[in-house]
Amino acid sequence: MDKEKPQSLPRAVVDKALETSLSGRGSMQKAANKSRHSWSGVVSKNPVSDFDTLMLTNVLASLSYGAIHSIFKCFGVVFRIRITYDSDYRSNRCYITFNTNAAAKAGFETKDSLTVGDTHCKVQMMRSTNVVDSDNDYCPNIFDDSVEHVPKERRVPTPFWFVAYYREGRDNLIHASRYLEKEIGLLPMGHIKKYGKGILIRAKDLTQAMMLLNLPCMFESIKPHRTHNYSKGRIYNEDLYEFSEEDILAMCPDSVQRVMKMKSSKNMIILTFYGSHLPDRININHTSFEVKPFVERLIQCFCCYEFGHGRRNCNNRSRCGNCSALNSHLTSECCYVCLNYYY
Repeated sequence: MDKEKPQSLPRAVVDKALETSLSGRGSMQKAANKSRHSWSGVVSKNPVSDFDTLMLTNVLASLSYGAIHSIFKCFGVVFRIRITYDSDYRSNRCYITFNTNAAAKAGFETKDSLTVGDTHCKVQMMRSTNVVDSDNDYCPNIFDDSVEHVPKERRVPTPFWFVAYYREGRDNLIHASRYLEKEIGLLPMGHIKKYGKGILIRAKDLTQAMMLLNLPCMFESIKPHRTHNYSKGRIYNEDLYEFSEEDILAMCPDSVQRVMKMKSSKNMIILTFYGSHLPDRININHTSFEVKPFVERLIQCFCCYEFGHGRRNCNNRSRCGNCSALNSHLTSECCYVCLNYYY
């Protein structure tokens, strides 16, 4: 019987197999190059320097993340700590990644004096690339009290409320409004108001706000309003009140610009938010707080005794604080009858 000749594969199948073989070889080469990367992502010329992680087996179950960090932080900066319990190994393992190989080596050399496990505790050096990243990894530098407190940088949004002060002899609201609409575009009704010795301007969008910040104009100066661009709310909590204002601000979201603890009212904390909108609730360190509006004391002028402006911005005639007489006498010089009537 004649032997059957092996069937020849189609040319397309052969090309596909060759392509798969070459791609597999390339992926193996990439994997080999990847193994030479340290945890920081820098290619190391010396493979020994990649050993920046300590693996401990049979670690005491009573040790927490903070306790392990306090033991190993003397060797160098600890990037992350992970404790895993594996039923296959019948022991718990701890991975400690340092910033340098020297720090990991120093911890490895003193393994006999470390009180982190029982008599069966073993310490080995390994590469951090062999430890898969996880969101559950403990990053101790975030909670290290020895690190100097540096407040996180908060983004300051563009203000929308501005105060423009006239140049001398140019205090004309109609001229000012026509000039502004010529430079930055039309403004809705009510967005320009007289404000003391200047005008109050509210930008309708971000484009107008950016123009007002850099507008060389007929005014002496244009500045963001000190209070209209922010809103204040109050929260009450006894536990949060024990922290300092800097620590509370660090725990707050980026929308909070300032924190002030009220000494006159127990457990009340004033939060200053960006923008005129006050949130209903705020989450601080896994706790939700109800935000209530904070109403400040009304400003009263002690020249005309009206509300809404101060003595420096008053254009009204002066009055007596006792009898309301116009431009007649000071409050301290009020007549005897009026003085006894009010006091």
